[in-house]
Amino acid sequence: MKKIIFRIVFYLLLIVFLVSLYIFLEEIIFFEKIYPGVYLDNFDFGGLTKEKAAELIKGATEEVEKGGVVFSANTPQGQKKKALSLVVVSPSDPDLSYRVVDFKIKENVNRAFQIGREGNFFERGEKIFLTKLERKKIGLEVEIKEQEIKKFLEEQFKELGKSPKKPRLETKEGEIILVGGEEGLVFDFDAALLNLKENLSNLSNKEIPLSYFRESPVLAREDCEETFEKIKNILLTANFALTSSENKWPLKLEDLVSWTEFDLNEAKEAEIVLNQEKVFSFLKEIAKDLEQEAVEPKFKMENSRVVEFRPPQKGKKIDYNETLSKIKDSILERKKNIEIVLKEAEPETKIGEINSLGIKELVGRGESNFAGSPANRRYNIKIGASKINGILIKPDEEFSLVQAIGEVDETTGFLPELVIKGDRTKPEFGGGLCQLGTTAFRVALNAGLPITERTPHTFRVRYYEPAGMDATIYNPKPDFRFINDTGNYLLLHTRIEGNILIFELYGTSDGRQVEVTKPVIYNISSPPPKKIIYTEELKEGEEKKVESAVPGADTSFERTITFPNGTKREEFWKSHYVPWAETWLVGGKPPEEESTTSTPSL
Repeated sequence: MKKIIFRIVFYLLLIVFLVSLYIFLEEIIFFEKIYPGVYLDNFDFGGLTKEKAAELIKGATEEVEKGGVVFSANTPQGQKKKALSLVVVSPSDPDLSYRVVDFKIKENVNRAFQIGREGNFFERGEKIFLTKLERKKIGLEVEIKEQEIKKFLEEQFKELGKSPKKPRLETKEGEIILVGGEEGLVFDFDAALLNLKENLSNLSNKEIPLSYFRESPVLAREDCEETFEKIKNILLTANFALTSSENKWPLKLEDLVSWTEFDLNEAKEAEIVLNQEKVFSFLKEIAKDLEQEAVEPKFKMENSRVVEFRPPQKGKKIDYNETLSKIKDSILERKKNIEIVLKEAEPETKIGEINSLGIKELVGRGESNFAGSPANRRYNIKIGASKINGILIKPDEEFSLVQAIGEVDETTGFLPELVIKGDRTKPEFGGGLCQLGTTAFRVALNAGLPITERTPHTFRVRYYEPAGMDATIYNPKPDFRFINDTGNYLLLHTRIEGNILIFELYGTSDGRQVEVTKPVIYNISSPPPKKIIYTEELKEGEEKKVESAVPGADTSFERTITFPNGTKREEFWKSHYVPWAETWLVGGKPPEEESTTSTPSL
């Protein structure tokens, strides 16, 4: 019996030893490699390093990007197919080029690498063994610009859909009438986005049909008749006007009728509401006669020193929400004169703060060259730089360049440039602003500040050489951000000298030393074949070269920050640039485009 027990114990220990040896050898062999049996779609990652797996995914995603994704719709209104380009290209300004889909290659490779590495020693061994026997298939985690894609779908298929309409007021020959509601035909864009994500996670760009449903208005005509009679009498018998201490703006009957809408209250009964968008639009028109901007303190720099400042001044703004509520209450209560509600606009920086901000010396400088830029791009760089000149950055504050620049459109002084979206050229604002992003990246690098968000361009841009030291921005994303960890305020000072954009940060130096190496460029790849984009901006058959071929590449550089106490922070910055095809615009419509529409009644 003792011999039997001894043999059992011996064989058990032998089995444990062999299993442990197997697990140990597997972990040694695959120390820096993905375990066998791990798949992405039909791609076998087993035995690959992270770098090789990333190259495999990168090549597959670039193939998907080339074809784009086709959406199709077939409704009683007609039929249509439209391709969504996964990369937006600007022929006149590369700052406006960006990806609609982020395949998150690094994160997905890390997921694949972690399979079989969780748990204790024997749990890991079990997972390694089971992964070898059975394929462990993972899908890509992708991030898409949902709002932009929805906007694209809404624009392209709007003629095939129809929003439901509630009963509404209209004027006819000086009278107010009640018009019944209308049934709608609504596309399920959320379902389309889910299909898109699922397809892309499997590296597929198969066609996505748009589903739709009929939607009735929340109110019927008979639900609104009693409320209609009340509001009709009010609007016809009262002469309403918006007022301030110095001005008066009479309200036309047509304006009041267009503002007035029906909606359901908590008791599920019809009530009167005001259309916020229309009322706010009216208020914005008269805001120029009422509002005053708050004045922020400004510093004048001479010989790297602050020599004077301008004290802040309070401004005044329309309180849009309060004014909207007051207009509604006044109409229902038949109060003819409606006072516009104003509120004080406080400067962000107080006078007491500027006496002890610690702004006394240069702590960082960055520059970039925009020689050869077209007129609109140069103008936008000048406008953008002026908007952020003199900004104060508080201690421990995270600075956002996109927020600092603010809205970018015709109302804020910017000029448009053409971008290519799919097979069409469209004007878009923001050209040149990546010159600001790149220069901000360089000044933050040289000042030794922690950089919390930076995205390189999709492809190499001549304005931002050397490659690898650029940053792209686009409202609202991607942004460029850094943290002021100096313990004192920083003042951002911008200026232009010829073709050089210069950013300087003034504050109090804590003695940190910064060393930034020159970028190393490697993995250079050839550009793809010439690309033709059809546009109605040119005459039929007219050709125009808008982009030269650009090779792809990878770059890297190091930044070392040495603090006064001797501690060091070392950073390794990498960038990947895809090859870019020579691009031509050709006047006319794409020969393959087909779209048919009809307009039967619903």
